[in-house]
Amino acid sequence: MSQRNTEAPRVVYEGKYQRMVVRGSWEYSERTHAGGLAAIIIAVTPEDKVLFVEQFRVPLQASTIEMPAGLVGDIDAGESIEVSAVRELEEETGWTAEHAEVLMIGPTSSGASSEKIAFVRATGLRRIGEGGGDESEDITVHEVPRAQAAAWLVQKMAEGYEADAKLWAGLWMIEHHLDGGPVADAGLHGLPALLGADDPAIFSVHRAQGASPFLLLADHAGQRVPRALADLGLPQAELDRHIGWDIGIGGTTRGLAERLDAWAIEQTYSRLLIDCNRPLVSPTLIPEVSDHTVVPGNAGLSSAQRQQRIDAIHAPYHARIDAELDTRRDAGRPTLLVMMHSFTPVMNGMQRPGTPVCCTTRTRVLPTPCCRHCAMKATWWWATTNRIRSTAIVTTRCRCMAKVAAWCMWNWKSART
Repeated sequence: MSQRNTEAPRVVYEGKYQRMVVRGSWEYSERTHAGGLAAIIIAVTPEDKVLFVEQFRVPLQASTIEMPAGLVGDIDAGESIEVSAVRELEEETGWTAEHAEVLMIGPTSSGASSEKIAFVRATGLRRIGEGGGDESEDITVHEVPRAQAAAWLVQKMAEGYEADAKLWAGLWMIEHHLDGGPVADAGLHGLPALLGADDPAIFSVHRAQGASPFLLLADHAGQRVPRALADLGLPQAELDRHIGWDIGIGGTTRGLAERLDAWAIEQTYSRLLIDCNRPLVSPTLIPEVSDHTVVPGNAGLSSAQRQQRIDAIHAPYHARIDAELDTRRDAGRPTLLVMMHSFTPVMNGMQRPGTPVCCTTRTRVLPTPCCRHCAMKATWWWATTNRIRSTAIVTTRCRCMAKVAAWCMWNWKSART
């Protein structure tokens, strides 16, 4: 039977914040302020810690653990959800946010109240005070590492605290969009998005259908920096130096890919932003100093800021390479991985005369420079994995493609005999 009722609601009690309404056989509460809307704020600090608040709640006669929350428009009826959310965040926790995004609006308890609540994701957090609420509140702020947040809530419940059931929805929304897709960048670490709509793609692939066995990687081809990081605080002249990229290797890679009919990938962003030719544990993954140049935008990064660069640049670049290697392996195609780099003759005040060195039991080295202006040498490194037949490192200070291509083909043919 339908429970729709056309009878006018009858207010049987009205207080400062709520009223009790009877409508037909239904009894329910309403908020008295315009719109009857509240907001819950999902906030993660730059240190990747989730903000929770603890306070005593009279209806439960117990202390509760909640996310920051408050009414929308109770002070100023014209206040937006986003402005209300940031105001409540500041008041309760002492943190402010550069951005606030409404994720969804839905009922809190549809059988007992007409109140709705907006889930708001706050990003770009910055501490401005101690928090603790207004004069009528006594709030304790908890900053809990995101990875430990759910376990921490379970522990608090075991200690006798009441935990708002919406907390688990909030934790899920830190890392997911409403449709279940992952939040790739903006909200994951409580930071503003690293890459904006006007920033270029992370990498570019050339000759995607290349038929040769060669697969060319140019980890240092680009020198771009996301607009949000303002060139890492460096003048363009520094980014133009070898510390910013491998000078000329992008053109070298594209030319070699054309001559060899080889699949090639170029990484777009500066090695100073994050070095895609380094493992994640390398101390030079995000250098604070490079060739005596201090990089202001890399100084004092939090673990969340470092992870943001890994997630936005390093991980997807290497995932694309892995996907190509997997495709070739599954197709039974032999692969010769060539890592493309250029070098500067002086680094950190030291002369660098030469030949890349790989520990190997089997090498072939190009015996002569490819021209009088070039100190190019290359080493053929045999590797045994399930995806890669062998690896070559090519370093060059010129663009003599014919000689480089001939050298690669000679090694390939020789390796097959």
